[in-house]
Amino acid sequence: MTTIRVPIRELRNNTSSVLHHVDEGDRVIITRNNVPVAVLGPVDSDELLMEKLVISGEAPADWKQRQQRLREQMRKPRISLPVGISASETLIAMRDEDER
Repeated sequence: MTTIRVPIRELRNNTSSVLHHVDEGDRVIITRNNVPVAVLGPVDSDELLMEKLVISGEAPADWKQRQQRLREQMRKPRISLPVGISASETLIAMRDEDER
């Protein structure tokens, strides 16, 4: 997959050619005065499947928001447990500290 830059004028005048690049798997950055304003890329087949599942009621309509929240959760620092102390003992100690 390659990335190409295309001015808005070229997109307007050669839309079929630009979309051919996208069909081939390329990303196309659309520019206005050489400043990026949009990105065109291949369709994400997983996203299309999820949309079909939403329409059929098999997936929640807010699946993108849930996915984003999960990504944010995964970025948060994880708690390191002290060696030799179980998770239960650590939770009890944390609760005791909160009660003080």
